[in-house]
Amino acid sequence: MLQALASVGMMPGQLMALAFRDLADNVAWDADYLRYFVRELFPSRTTGATIAAGLVSDTQSLTIVSEMPEHGVIFSDGTEADFLEFNAGTRAVVTVAERHGSRVV
Repeated sequence: MLQALASVGMMPGQLMALAFRDLADNVAWDADYLRYFVRELFPSRTTGATIAAGLVSDTQSLTIVSEMPEHGVIFSDGTEADFLEFNAGTRAVVTVAERHGSRVV
């Protein structure tokens, strides 16, 4: 989907917003998987960035390794103030928790 939209001249932020809206609308609250989206993705030959979005399940984790020499951070849910330092060589592994929470309405 992202490649098709890119071919009509949409900017990366617009592409991600459309992809997020499409995927988020199709995720059940009790899903046993996580969807992830890369924020401010700038894919290029220099960065080597090739993955814009994906899925984490009980059989497929996501491993992220920082290549930022300094001032690297990692955070979730758009809460940048709640960051962890994420400098070169630091590894984060994202998995689906064994325990599940409950949504209260």
